[in-house]
Amino acid sequence: MSHPSIPATQGPNLVKEISDVPGHAYSRAELLAKFTEDDEGVDDTLFPTTNDFISTVKIKDALQKQMSLASVDEVEDNDPFFALDINNFDTSELEIQGKTEFLLSKLVVRVSTCHMATDDAINVLEKITGRMHYLVRKYPTSHDILIRDHVILTLMELLENASDLSDRHKLWNNVLGILNYLLEDNVAQIDNFALLGGIPLITRFSKLSFGLQIRSQVVKFVKTLRKSEKALLMFVSSGGLPILSRFLEEDFETSPDFSLVAVHCIYEILAKDLTRFKSDMCRILSKHGIVFWFVVLLNRLSKSKPKDKALSHEHLESTIDKILEVIKYFGLSEARVRINISSPDLFKLLIKVYPSLSFSRQMEILKFFKSISCIRELLRPLNSADILEFYVTLLRQYTPSHPQYKEVLNILCPSLFNCCNLDHRRERELANLGAVPLLRDLSRINLPFRQFVLPIICEFVYCDSSVRVLLLKHDIPTVYFNLLLDPYWHYNVMDSILHWSSQVEGFNWLESPTAKNCLVSGFMMNKVSNLEAVLEKYLELMTKNEQVVCLLARDSIVDNILAKLSVYSKAPAAKLSLLKILHSIISYASSHDIMKHFTVIDAVGNAMSSILSFDSSVLAKDLASRVISAL
Repeated sequence: MSHPSIPATQGPNLVKEISDVPGHAYSRAELLAKFTEDDEGVDDTLFPTTNDFISTVKIKDALQKQMSLASVDEVEDNDPFFALDINNFDTSELEIQGKTEFLLSKLVVRVSTCHMATDDAINVLEKITGRMHYLVRKYPTSHDILIRDHVILTLMELLENASDLSDRHKLWNNVLGILNYLLEDNVAQIDNFALLGGIPLITRFSKLSFGLQIRSQVVKFVKTLRKSEKALLMFVSSGGLPILSRFLEEDFETSPDFSLVAVHCIYEILAKDLTRFKSDMCRILSKHGIVFWFVVLLNRLSKSKPKDKALSHEHLESTIDKILEVIKYFGLSEARVRINISSPDLFKLLIKVYPSLSFSRQMEILKFFKSISCIRELLRPLNSADILEFYVTLLRQYTPSHPQYKEVLNILCPSLFNCCNLDHRRERELANLGAVPLLRDLSRINLPFRQFVLPIICEFVYCDSSVRVLLLKHDIPTVYFNLLLDPYWHYNVMDSILHWSSQVEGFNWLESPTAKNCLVSGFMMNKVSNLEAVLEKYLELMTKNEQVVCLLARDSIVDNILAKLSVYSKAPAAKLSLLKILHSIISYASSHDIMKHFTVIDAVGNAMSSILSFDSSVLAKDLASRVISAL
């Protein structure tokens, strides 16, 4: 179909007549007004869509977005969402999603400019985070939406500005609360958050300059970290140990969670195989007095029930056990760590809390004291805490008639020995506390703790005269005499007897028939610990007291000496001492006309002749010739 041609001169006028496009440029307001008509009842066929119309709508949308970004403050102040009572929100999942996404979009815009925002803008930010905190607390379904849209990264970006907005406590309480709810049951997000460096951003709020409410959020965060070993390691590497020590110093009555979370967290750091170098961890913790605060808390938990009903009996018992486990780790650590944590106040508090603990827990305390007593530098603070009085009380309680005395004394006695060893002042204090009869009874029981009791009994004699009076009163000499028959204690008790007789002229111990029999029988033992030293003591005794020579002047003793000369022929010191003792006995027998009662004279002569013939020692030959001369 052909169209009639139009003259060129009429073209422009004709276009003007049939076109709806205005001949002048519209303003922005006019453009918006033109295309914001009510669409209800409009027939699309009457106004077909054109390219011009689409372009105009795009312009409209772009302008609206520009206006929104340019006047965010005004829009948000007038936003009907902020006027809503959030408690009346519809809980449908779709609406929760819409509200969550709405808040997130607001938050993203605000956080990107918060470093140069005004106080009013920060106030709006507080409102946004407050509403978001409410949503995540009340509607767990919002968690996945926020995590999916990377709200954690947005909040981390906001936390980086904490130093500039440190006085905005409400804002930070909201932010930490949101993060805690999002991370609480999501180990993967906890690991990711820790890996992205989020731990220091939160732990900085543990300082006392922040209020209790904010610091409680940090405690909740640390409690969440315990669910992941990786996060726990990163917490430690981010300086978490000093933070935990600060938690322990919080008042338990007003904020028990601080101390409880610190105890469980420190326990897990030491108990789990996070590192093989547990002593290093203990060394760092020891710088902050952590063991003392543990014992303060132990004293608090063990003596009275907490008023906080949220702390169940099971949780209470678990906390006490973990406190004692941590103390145990410190007791097993290197000497430097034990020195760092030790103080008279700590030991006094442990002694004070001891009676309120169960038996198994008391054993842990005793083991700790035992490990401390192994370090000589710590004996002074131990004694300053009246540890000896505490031990004597236990000795009275756990006598051999007590069913659990073995368990207690196997721990107590080594520690008691360490506290008194070679310290006569402490030994005197122990004796004055009434320990002499208690230790005497224990010395007669052949159990492992006996080897720690006997040295103390042998050392008592070196104290002053008041202690020796107590020894006589409680029949300790009889203990000494019986020990002469013990091959391992023969030398020590001989030394004690000789010292006592040298200090007290009236100590006529050889008047006792028991002493005489034990002295002779002890000499005849075939295997004696430190034989050379024992023989030297017999020689010393024979030199000072002729009555001893008379006791030994008998066939059985001479025969025993000859047997020992054969056995110890290659031990020069023992051989010479035996020859000297033999010479003293033979000389005494000759001068007292009792040689005729001996039946071993020929055996003595043969043994001496053999020494003269084959022994290379000049001293041995000289003594042998003197014995022969005395026959």
